[in-house]
Amino acid sequence: VTFPENPDDTVSELKVLQITDVHLDLSYLPGSPVDCGLPCCCLAETGLAEEGQAAAGFWGDYNCDLPSNTFEDMVKHVSEVHTDLDYVIYTGDSPAHDVWLQTTEKNLEHQVFVLETIDQYLPGIPVYLTLGNHEGFPVNSFPT
Repeated sequence: VTFPENPDDTVSELKVLQITDVHLDLSYLPGSPVDCGLPCCCLAETGLAEEGQAAAGFWGDYNCDLPSNTFEDMVKHVSEVHTDLDYVIYTGDSPAHDVWLQTTEKNLEHQVFVLETIDQYLPGIPVYLTLGNHEGFPVNSFPT
């Protein structure tokens, strides 16, 4: 194996933010059960957790997809701390794992939310994106 030479000092450095696999749950409900018997929980449709049952927190839960407020707060934080980004790479997978509830329109709604949030907090910064295996409907419908 031949390793490349280190670049000389004339090569500029770029500051890049990569975001991937957001798996945003636009129906995330704080207080909903994190173990509901479905492949994905913390959904508004599962209602609130019963007494003694583990419940989803405001910022999310390991067993659930990401609440929109958590994603928005993350992008806001990045915009405040990293004011010198050259560009953003978004490598997809916006929709939640609730594949039994998905439609083309719902998947697009997730993608639009992610991109509008990035644009709101990182205006003027170029965004380069690709589709993940969850963007299409039905999920995983891209041939390999």
